[in-house]
Amino acid sequence: MSRTRSWLARWLNNWYISSLAWSIVALGWFVLFLLDYHVSHIITGIASLVIALMFFLLARQRAQTGR
Repeated sequence: MSRTRSWLARWLNNWYISSLAWSIVALGWFVLFLLDYHVSHIITGIASLVIALMFFLLARQRAQTGR
């Protein structure tokens, strides 16, 4: 059980994975926008992309500092 827990913690702590996950969420919002053309979907998609970009930049900064 400890091995599984450490594997899960390592993946959840990986900010590149978080960035990828938020990018997939944004893609889903954009697809939903194409299906029904509600402006709120495109706004939420853009917000999700901003969060994904933030996680990506934080992951790059963390990699550059060697943490």
